[in-house]
Amino acid sequence: MDFPWYNALEIKNIYNNVPVGKPLKVFVQRGFSSNWVEAYPAPINNNFSTYDYWIETRVGGGGMYTHGSLYVDYYTNVSDYPNIKIEY
Repeated sequence: MDFPWYNALEIKNIYNNVPVGKPLKVFVQRGFSSNWVEAYPAPINNNFSTYDYWIETRVGGGGMYTHGSLYVDYYTNVSDYPNIKIEY
């Protein structure tokens, strides 16, 4: 958990698994559901949806983040362990 108002999953070194420059889609599957919900790129205007994602591109990682990691944020009160699926 990164901040108290949302949870984030970190996938380190995303470009070890996903080719650089390829468009990608990120999906979240919650708890006991069989449904996958699409997460969208984090908006610049901070008008967040339930799920969004972003990749840390700052060389130093901007403090608490890791350069090259994909972060999937989810803005709900949760106590489960989501699954993440990435398509490219």
